[in-house]
Amino acid sequence: RFDFLGIPSSALVLAGANSLHDQVIAPHYQEILDFFKAVFHAIWGIVEFRFYTPMKDIVLDLLNRRPRMVDPFALMNEQTSLDNMLKDLGVGDGTRATRAAALAAASRLYEEEVA
Repeated sequence: RFDFLGIPSSALVLAGANSLHDQVIAPHYQEILDFFKAVFHAIWGIVEFRFYTPMKDIVLDLLNRRPRMVDPFALMNEQTSLDNMLKDLGVGDGTRATRAAALAAASRLYEEEVA
């Protein structure tokens, strides 16, 4: 602590803080508040998107509190996509009835290509 001209340094610090508040912070208080709200909102958005939501979904899946990530519609969509890919590959006709045989044929094609 300093004693400048008989005035304690804490009084000078308080006077400086008061001056800073009166000349800088008080006139721009709403702008500063809006800025910090925007920064907090952006940071919370990142935390929510990257950490909170994925962790919440994983915990809910593990505790069986909601339907699985692969719901019946998504499963049907994936199966249709598989049938279309097998048809494009030329080993199936794009129906569910020939899926097993088409998968076996696709596996044999892959093994021949790798060997």
